[in-house]
Amino acid sequence: KTFWLALLLSYIIGFSFEGIGLVAGPLLTESGISHTSISYLFGIATPLSLSLAAIFGGRRSDQVGHKRGLNEALTGISFFVLVFAICVGLDFKFFLLPAIVCIYIGIGWLTTSLYALLMEISDKKLAAVQFSAFMAMTNLCESTSGFFMGWGITNIGYVKSFLVLLAVSWFGFYLIQKISTQEVNVPSVP
Repeated sequence: KTFWLALLLSYIIGFSFEGIGLVAGPLLTESGISHTSISYLFGIATPLSLSLAAIFGGRRSDQVGHKRGLNEALTGISFFVLVFAICVGLDFKFFLLPAIVCIYIGIGWLTTSLYALLMEISDKKLAAVQFSAFMAMTNLCESTSGFFMGWGITNIGYVKSFLVLLAVSWFGFYLIQKISTQEVNVPSVP
């Protein structure tokens, strides 16, 4: 049961940010942000914030426990996504770049917190197979959220699309609580 819940968690938890990551460049361009600023954002600011937050996220998860660490990370990125959606909706162009940096802080934090939990619950005899399945689901999350964003931008707009994807990620709060860190029941691999 825990394996399947973790597989579903791996799929849905990234919806909050994957869609934004895929459309951030075009959105910033449409908002009139210069190409130079966008280059600095994605060439320096986001990789740096992502990396530093990943270190923080791993450390924090080890300090407070992997489930609590992941709950904190999901709460944090949810706040950042909401702020970003408000900035887009109210056309606060000045705040878009810092808001995206905050989202990438959230991505680094959430990703390492998720991986910490997944490593904890993986059966040590099948860890590579299980972790590969979890990573496959995070990749599927990226493509699914990208597909939805393409549809959403055209039909309901940026802000509502961001909020729908965020709501999907919030199902992660429920799944995190249901995942047992004591026992992992997984299908056997031949």
